[in-house]
Amino acid sequence: MSGAVIKEFLVGLGFKVDEAGLKKFDEGIKSASVKVAAFGAASVAAAGAIVAFVGSVANRLDAIGDAADRIGTTAEELMRLQYVATLSGSSAEAAASAMENLGRIAGEASQGIGRGAKVFADLGLSAKDASGNLKPT
Repeated sequence: MSGAVIKEFLVGLGFKVDEAGLKKFDEGIKSASVKVAAFGAASVAAAGAIVAFVGSVANRLDAIGDAADRIGTTAEELMRLQYVATLSGSSAEAAASAMENLGRIAGEASQGIGRGAKVFADLGLSAKDASGNLKPT
């Protein structure tokens, strides 16, 4: 199509058109259009993959932040503990779960109730600091 438009324009100006050259030009335009379309599709796919990756990282960080809030620590500290857990053959999820359980048991111990109170007493530990507040996990 683009070759035909150029041909009409040049013929209208009185030029002679090299049909073989025009055909090569037209094929080159078609080939470039296909390549540009393929590049565009690849770019869209790559952008989609990047968006999905960033979204999954954001979701994971949100989950870590939520767990850190429940435990009473920072997300950075929880990520460190999770990393150590993976080095020792456990999983990040297991480490977070264990920390949440420890926090719950310490809360029970600070109130003198439940299994936590007995475990802390047997170990000779106190769940409260000198001010009577629950020690951080």
